[in-house]
Amino acid sequence: MSPVSTRRRRVPTSVRPPFLVGALAWKALLAVLRIPRGTVAGVQVRFMGVSEGLDEICVKLSEALEILRRTDRRRYKAVRHYTRHLVVWPADRSAVKPRSGVVLLSTRALVGGPAVLAAAALVHETTHLRIAHMGVKWRPALAERIERRCVREESAFLRLCNEDVLAASAEGSLSERWWTEEAMAAFRERTLDQVQASRWMRRLRSILSRWFE
Repeated sequence: MSPVSTRRRRVPTSVRPPFLVGALAWKALLAVLRIPRGTVAGVQVRFMGVSEGLDEICVKLSEALEILRRTDRRRYKAVRHYTRHLVVWPADRSAVKPRSGVVLLSTRALVGGPAVLAAAALVHETTHLRIAHMGVKWRPALAERIERRCVREESAFLRLCNEDVLAASAEGSLSERWWTEEAMAAFRERTLDQVQASRWMRRLRSILSRWFE
């Protein structure tokens, strides 16, 4: 085994991030540490931009996982295997962070509707994680195929639960084409407003998006 080097690799000035990133990243870390968290059926859950109705959300999540466990063991095991962290946020859609195994579950799937909708949302987003785990990266050229695959999994699960109307609704949502670059850009801006992102958080996002282009 070769010895571990303790020498710091010099990073060229031209590719170093601005000093401002350090201060903003520290604020971001502190904000993350203040996010309410809990555990539902063994799954770690964080609440981002959500401060009310947490007990109701936890109950709905527990019911959704139980529906999955009872109805579809294969998809239940996929949710438990690929989802490392579950984040509940007030955005109008659910999403994933494939590299970290994070599912961002919209409150729309958890408040005011049946638990089976939350279970279906978990199936949809877990399919994204499974596809990414297979080495298929999400990019504009593949976006529609990936989303259609995720919706097929979602609707198949709903039909397994005898929810044909909800399954048809999921399939019909494909006409909205939410995966286009224009729609995704608008979604990111709406989400920053919905999670009540502060000015420094928006600035950090802007800096990092330019630096990592």
